[in-house]
Amino acid sequence: MHSSQANAFWIANLKISFQVRNATVWEIAETGVFGKASPLKRVSGVVVPPEGLHQNACSSLTNFVKPVDSVSWIAFIMRGQCSFAKKITVAAEKGAAGVIIYNSPGTGNNIFPMFNFGAEDIVAIMIGNLKGMDLLHLIQNGIQIGVTIEVGKHRYPGLNRYICSIFVFLAFIVVYCTYHCIGKLRRARHPVERCQGVVDIETTINQLELRTLKEDDKEVGLNNESCANQTCPVCKWNMLGAAESIRNEAEALDNQEPNEAPSSAHVPNEGASYESPGEIASSARAQSGE
Repeated sequence: MHSSQANAFWIANLKISFQVRNATVWEIAETGVFGKASPLKRVSGVVVPPEGLHQNACSSLTNFVKPVDSVSWIAFIMRGQCSFAKKITVAAEKGAAGVIIYNSPGTGNNIFPMFNFGAEDIVAIMIGNLKGMDLLHLIQNGIQIGVTIEVGKHRYPGLNRYICSIFVFLAFIVVYCTYHCIGKLRRARHPVERCQGVVDIETTINQLELRTLKEDDKEVGLNNESCANQTCPVCKWNMLGAAESIRNEAEALDNQEPNEAPSSAHVPNEGASYESPGEIASSARAQSGE
């Protein structure tokens, strides 16, 4: 048998009812678990503990005081002193329809599937010690308690751990793949941007007008006014030639003798100073040697 099937068990749902001051109190809870060899069926009855100080029911002489008006009853026994099969067999011989065994003191509400092999003919479940002691105190105070045992869910502890492990593994895979894809996209983004820049440059170059200049083209002429962009080599050559011509004229003027008249008449600009007639005559006599 597979380990997960061996560890599987059935939950026992308890419907508990009792009278308090002419009022019926109901409680429904998943507080029990069926024994390994217990029949899985529904039973109900009045809860009856064994007589005496010892609630273990390990002797065949154990007596259960059954209510007179009750047809069906369920034995209520504490764990310990003997095997589960022994307790269940004693209760079955006394006429119980089912057996509830509550765990030993100090165990809280811990429960587990009982190994009750040898007593397979009667429904047997286990509940926690704390819950069992609460019910026992009510019974000892004269309160009659009725219980209905119903078959609950089928649990697979090993399967639950297996499913949890698969879930954790899948979550790790999803996180790893997400992180890896984000990093890959981030690394691939920069080459794409560089390639896009290269494509833009090539597109711009391909859109430029390229042609061969001839001698009769207007861009080849000495006048660079017809040139749309004066940064072209022809325009630069014309501008350099014009600059060279201006520099030569300036050097010629610097080398001119002081008594030489300028080659062209000088027209003063607006706002320039004018010489008076007397100053003009004095300048003429000085040049004639008078």
